[in-house]
Amino acid sequence: MIAKPKLHPAAEIPPPLSDEDYEALKASIAEHGLIDAITLFDGKVLDGRHRLRICDELGIEARFEETDLAQFGGSAEFFVEARLSGRNMSQSQKAMVAARMEPFYAERAKERQKLSQGRGVKGPETIPDLNGDARDEAGAAHGVTGRTVSKAKNVIASGCKQLIDAVDSNRLDITTAENVCKELTGQELEEVVAVAFATSDPKAALRTAVAEPPKKPAKRRKKPSGDGERTLNKQERDGLRIAIKVLIRSLEAVGLYQRFEASLDEMLEAVNNG
Repeated sequence: MIAKPKLHPAAEIPPPLSDEDYEALKASIAEHGLIDAITLFDGKVLDGRHRLRICDELGIEARFEETDLAQFGGSAEFFVEARLSGRNMSQSQKAMVAARMEPFYAERAKERQKLSQGRGVKGPETIPDLNGDARDEAGAAHGVTGRTVSKAKNVIASGCKQLIDAVDSNRLDITTAENVCKELTGQELEEVVAVAFATSDPKAALRTAVAEPPKKPAKRRKKPSGDGERTLNKQERDGLRIAIKVLIRSLEAVGLYQRFEASLDEMLEAVNNG
């Protein structure tokens, strides 16, 4: 049995297919078989990761073809980018692709700079704007502005996998995602995103989570804990505070905060008291 090839890192540049598109492709392969071979480079899957997964699911033997990338200057990344020309993507998804491609546009600019000095002659470390800034060039290749590419870079740099996956899969727009990254980082960002995507409207929950916080409730006297009550640890308290914070802002957004204010104040006091 031939071992299943690993994914080439460049294969992760495009966003995943939507559930609808994936099921449509699966139905087509089930009916007609695998028409287009899966492209390999250095023995790794460069194009066709969804087709390979579907073949596994359907028990169909996959076909592979190796490419030398000659017409793409040996660049696996620009090969993958070229294959995206007919793909239907949102502006946010295009921005994520452009952000991942920007380093390769910068590298290509360096190569252009070297060639402008003559082969074998190293150009200056600071690259002049030969054909436009790499960010803007990458954005233009995908029909988005350089500013939108910067938003995508900030989302990717946040390291919050759930947030990145949400933009990649077109479940969240790039502007909302970047606004959240501006206000929250690290564990707090992870927890707020997790809570938001557990709601029926993650976008609204994220927007309220980073809106102006509500007025702090007046401090009340600490009540002694009853027998048998467990003390919350710091991680549990932080998680509950974030969840209550999202709930408060969601209620404010629909004008219902006043109705539940007393109960929410008691909840916050209980969490703060451990």
